[in-house]
Amino acid sequence: MKKWLEKYNILTKALAVLIAVVLWIYVVSVVDPMGEITVSDVTPTYTGSEELLNTANLIVGNKAENLVDLRLAGTRQALSAIDETNIKVEVDISKTREAGVYELAYKVILPSNDVSVISRNPDRLSVKIDKIVTATVPIKVVLEGSVAEGYIAGEASTVPGALSVMGLAEDVSRISYAQVIIGKKDLNTSIHDFMEYTFFDAENKALDLKSVQTENSTVEVSFPVLKTKKVPLTVELVEGGGAKEKNVSYEITPADITIAGDEKTIDALNEVNVGAVYLSKYSNDAKIPFKLTMPEGVENMSGETNAEVSVKFNGLAMKNVETSAIEITNPPKGYEYDILTNSLTVLVRGDVRSITNVLPQNVRVVIDLSGSTVLSAGQHTLTGQAVVDGVENAGAVGEYRVLVRVSK
Repeated sequence: MKKWLEKYNILTKALAVLIAVVLWIYVVSVVDPMGEITVSDVTPTYTGSEELLNTANLIVGNKAENLVDLRLAGTRQALSAIDETNIKVEVDISKTREAGVYELAYKVILPSNDVSVISRNPDRLSVKIDKIVTATVPIKVVLEGSVAEGYIAGEASTVPGALSVMGLAEDVSRISYAQVIIGKKDLNTSIHDFMEYTFFDAENKALDLKSVQTENSTVEVSFPVLKTKKVPLTVELVEGGGAKEKNVSYEITPADITIAGDEKTIDALNEVNVGAVYLSKYSNDAKIPFKLTMPEGVENMSGETNAEVSVKFNGLAMKNVETSAIEITNPPKGYEYDILTNSLTVLVRGDVRSITNVLPQNVRVVIDLSGSTVLSAGQHTLTGQAVVDGVENAGAVGEYRVLVRVSK
């Protein structure tokens, strides 16, 4: 072993290393104990900011821009323990009371008395004090994708319907609207989901505003995707006045419309009924207007809000029959009714053979007061319906006015 150590001069080398370490410690601690370092991008803290927010709705608007670079001197041992996390830069903003830009001094707090600041950049901080404001921002839902063939996009809605935002006045004033984008293609089902939004300015440019806060980062979006279908318009013919369906031809304008709704509803709907035509009301050919009313959950996509039913009567004859048989049914209790109209001429309609069999004794006029309000004492004109008894395929057309005296 001794020979091996002597051969490779191990002891001499170890002694040389030891002497070097001792010399380095001596130089650092005795000969050259001081040094310098630069610490960059120290973020200041702002004393008085909480009080300023609570009392005046003011905050520092440019925190991210205000960074401090420091040149420090001190013992090498003290400097080795320093970085940007244990240096404090404090700015007192407690005396500001209005929005604006202030050139303020700042204080540097170091973790050791063996370190001092020999230079700083900048010398003073330009602190922007801005007003915190709130505003209500509308929400738009934009389809950048597409709907499948045979479907259309309905009117989108969101919950909430608008966003309440809070932030720096300068930033909030730039917001024109919040936008939700639907990017899916060939949609054939409605969308109901929570979706993120982006703020846009008046020039439709997206905004990235760090100071603006909202209660939620998403909104609940309802985007209906509706199936479309063309269906015919139909009408119900109520037989009466001697006219049956076989005696009537009709035409509806428009003949059909395009409707939209959820797939299940639309698949189950094969027509839209415009209403009922009571044939007893019309003595001659007529054009009858109807307001189009859609079933629940169905939209009319054609634009027409009205329809017209043209009715023509075929194979019927008419004649006038005078009758004195006028009666009141279901009169309210406690009143007496005297019929002052002695006779009425009733228009009777039916096939030719039936019409010839209608005589005055077959015709009567009935005034039904069931469900009516109690009439005051005095004379009133009431509406009655004519009835043809005992003759098939014949009936009375129209309504008839009867003068009645009411007394208690």
